[in-house]
Amino acid sequence: MLRAGKKLRAIALLGLICAGAISAPAATPIADGWTPDPEEQFLLDVNLRRLRLGDGVRAYATPGGSTCIVFGDFLSALDVPMKIDLSAKKASGWAFKEEHRIVIDASSGAVTYGKTAETLKPGTVRETPEGWCVDSAALSRWFGITLKPNTGASSLILESEAKLPVELAIERERRQARIKPAKF
Repeated sequence: MLRAGKKLRAIALLGLICAGAISAPAATPIADGWTPDPEEQFLLDVNLRRLRLGDGVRAYATPGGSTCIVFGDFLSALDVPMKIDLSAKKASGWAFKEEHRIVIDASSGAVTYGKTAETLKPGTVRETPEGWCVDSAALSRWFGITLKPNTGASSLILESEAKLPVELAIERERRQARIKPAKF
């Protein structure tokens, strides 16, 4: 009797989906069965030394326990010139220095950064309603900086030995703001 009830509910649910009363999630399910839920999304402040960069980045906790960061948000926060072509499943550009080129080709499953090439592991790049969501450990490798996501504290801590261009730009803006115009 219980099985018949479950079948009837499943048939009714399928009918509602076909009729358009219930819509499917906007994102494509990932191979491991994970589909991002916007209700479980985090907004992380991006911190580099004593600076807060940009308006934050959106992130998701993945089934494997890692954090994936919305790639477009990450690029905007760091002011990194990269082009993302979602239809071709490719992204390319450079990070912090023109000679540090990064090419991510999700369709062929490969990424090159600097003089290094690697195969994309499953779950490294995920499709979400916001665009690509990339594993934070992979972003650390590709960009040559340390990323420490802390969803409990709503922060993404960046560490770099050298000052990053976005950091230098903020310092220039602060120095400029302190300059008083001469009075005549």
